[in-house]
Parts: sequence; C-alpha cells; structure tokens
Amino acid sequence: MVPMVNTPDEAIKIVRSSKYPPQGKRGAGFGFAHDNYINQSPLSYIEKANNSLINIIQIETKQGLENVKEIASVDGVDCLWVGHFDLTNFLGIPGDFNSKIYLNAINKIVIAAKTHNKSLGIMVNNRQELENYSKLGFNMIAVGTEMSILSKSISQILEWFHEQKLGEMSLLKKSTISHRRLAVNKFLKFLKKI
Repeated sequence: MVPMVNTPDEAIKIVRSSKYPPQGKRGAGFGFAHDNYINQSPLSYIEKANNSLINIIQIETKQGLENVKEIASVDGVDCLWVGHFDLTNFLGIPGDFNSKIYLNAINKIVIAAKTHNKSLGIMVNNRQELENYSKLGFNMIAVGTEMSILSKSISQILEWFHEQKLGEMSLLKKSTISHRRLAVNKFLKFLKKI
C-alpha cells in the first residue's frame, strides 16, 4: 500500500519497483527473513511473487483525484484505496464525509476503478459505512483501527459499570480507608470477571 499517489507516472514507478524483471526493476534477494529463510528456485519465486503481489494505490489528494482515471489505467495497479480523511483535508472539507464534494470524489474513484477493473478499498468505522461502501463496489474494507475499537469497547464497559455500580461507588467517598481498600478489592475482583 502506497500513500499519496498523485500521478500515473508515480503509479508506474511503484509498479516497476514492486515487480521483479522482466515486469519491473525490483532487486533480488532470496532466502532471507522475508522468505522465512527458505531457499527455493529463484525463477519460480520471481514468477510467484510477480503474480501474487498486490499494489494498493492510495487516492487521498486533490491531484490524485484529478488523475484517478489515468492512475487506474496503469497495468499492475490492483486497488484504488481511498484515504478518506486525507482526501477531505485536501479537498478543503476536513472530515465532512457527507459533503457533496466528497461524495462526488468517491463517485469519480468508483467509476475509474470499475472502468479499469480495479479493486476499491477504504477504512470504515461503523456498519452503516460498511454497507454504503460495499454497495458502491468497495471490496477491500478495513474495519476501524485497533485503538478506536479498543477505546470504544473500554468506554462501553466503563459506561455500563458506572450505570450498574453508581450507588456502590458513591459509598467510596464516605468510607474510611479500610472500607476503601475493601471496595477497591471488590472492584478489582469484579473487573476480573468481565
């Protein structure tokens, strides 16, 4: 996955750099960590790598959007990935995913990908976005970041705990130190159960 691709020339350089000769100009080094130290026939490895590598090109700038048809036409570009937040920034509408400007940009990217038989990728944050982008033809979809999923889950747990234990927790303010220790121990035991 390569970010901030703005021109078809950049896309061509990316493809050439990712493929071994004769399709590209990638340097050869086999049997090392990226191959799990397994030695194999270089010719079969090169063929397999050239046929299985996926080049994901991120469309996330105004210039990239303006050139999306030409970028999509490059042989060896496999997927147009929308860097949605960066795209809104460069279009002057930071984070406005309902803006007509953004929706028109998405439509332009979808048309370019479908015209040139490329996959479409994006990251979504909820089920509604997943459904909307799937209907448009996006078939490489990341579902949120680890941190957003983790923080949302923690917030939900704490919200539930606060609702369930508000009465017990308010007792902490009035209790003595020994009672506080007892309450903290009960709280820790409770957390281990969930």
